[in-house]
Amino acid sequence: MVMHFGSRNGKFTYYWYMENQALDVVMEEKHLCVKISSNLKPTRQCQLVYAKASKALGFISQMIS
Repeated sequence: MVMHFGSRNGKFTYYWYMENQALDVVMEEKHLCVKISSNLKPTRQCQLVYAKASKALGFISQMIS
């Protein structure tokens, strides 16, 4: 997979050496449990953490009541 960073990036097509197939272009990737997006903003990571925390708090509140 290829992720292009920056506005001045040429966004070239890269090929796999062995079979001469074009690599997939992705806009975000998860690495070490952290979402990395092509614009390098933490927005998506924050949304995922918030959703996970909300689920946990909802589960805890159900267990208490």
